[in-house]
Amino acid sequence: MVAILAGLLLVVALITTSPIAYWLIYALAAVIPISYLWTRHVVRHVRVHRRLRNKWTTVGDVLEEEFELENLSRLPVLVVEIEDHSEVPGYHASVAESLGSRQTKQWRTRGTVARRGMFRLGPADVTVGDPFGLFSAEFRYGRENTIVVYPPISIMADVMIPAGSMVGTSRSSIRTHQVTSDAGGIREFQPGDPLKRIHWLSTARRGQLLVKEFDLEPTASLWIALDLDARVQAGFGDESTEEYGV
Repeated sequence: MVAILAGLLLVVALITTSPIAYWLIYALAAVIPISYLWTRHVVRHVRVHRRLRNKWTTVGDVLEEEFELENLSRLPVLVVEIEDHSEVPGYHASVAESLGSRQTKQWRTRGTVARRGMFRLGPADVTVGDPFGLFSAEFRYGRENTIVVYPPISIMADVMIPAGSMVGTSRSSIRTHQVTSDAGGIREFQPGDPLKRIHWLSTARRGQLLVKEFDLEPTASLWIALDLDARVQAGFGDESTEEYGV
């Protein structure tokens, strides 16, 4: 583009011998090296940072990233284009900004996640230019993040879950002699209690043997086995029986 413009001005100057055409050629000859050096300088002083707020999400939730664009140079950058190459369906982080001398800008990008799976965030190509739009320079911000998108959570209000009788991880008022992951309290030591259940800190504090009591899961766990055999599936993509089942 610069070469074409210079050639046209030279042809006009030779044909018309106009002083204005020659002055334009001189101005262009001065602007070209300034623009080139400007671009090469600022591209070495622009920094991009991005941070993923959550490492996982579910379909239909909002994915959010924090971006920071920094100009370490005294020269302003009138145009900074960030072209993002993330793979998350429904999420776009490409943007165009401008930066003043030694200026830093921060913003957040949001997008609704449309599909389950494991996806890549990044990399991004960053392009800067000079004030006259003659030259541009590009560098790649290569840092990548991985995000896991789980299937949407459905509320099954009509499914009655039976009361539990197995050990679990949720607190309830039902005590058990079995060792679970939830301690519900302490009681006095009884003959036959195993020594490993003694709560030594409480024993030392009260001056008598005390053992830990444990809780049962308040409800039972139900497991749903999904048939993922491709031969029994119907439909395609998000409208397939596999996606509805998951």
